[in-house]
Formats: sequence, C-alpha cells, structure tokens
Amino acid sequence: MLEATNPEGELYGFDRVTALLSDRLAAASIAAIARAFGQEDDITVLTVTRLPVIHAVQGTAMNLATS
Repeated sequence: MLEATNPEGELYGFDRVTALLSDRLAAASIAAIARAFGQEDDITVLTVTRLPVIHAVQGTAMNLATS
C-alpha cells in the first residue's frame, strides 16, 4: 500500500499508512482505500488484535511451566 500511486503519480506513502493504522480500520476498509487511491498490485492486509490476559489463566500457565 505504501507504493500505491494515484493517477497524478503521487505515492500513498508512510504518513497516510500511519494515519490509517492510528484510525484502527478493518482490513477490508484499508484494502478499499488502497484500491480507491490507485493500488494496481496485489493487496495484503493483516490485522492483529491484542487480547487482554486473564490473570487466572496466566497463573495456571505459569504453574504448569514451573512444574
């Protein structure tokens, strides 16, 4: 997506990608934005969601690891 080029030859660039990431958009939305801007190559978008650690599960895992 960094290298997407619009009809005027302008690259999408790091600043726009950073702004998209800070908006926490869904992968489908990011791909749509890339296509609308002028992405002509393959598009791969990976989103990662960090889940909170539940202390009870963490304690059990720690006990198993030290046994």
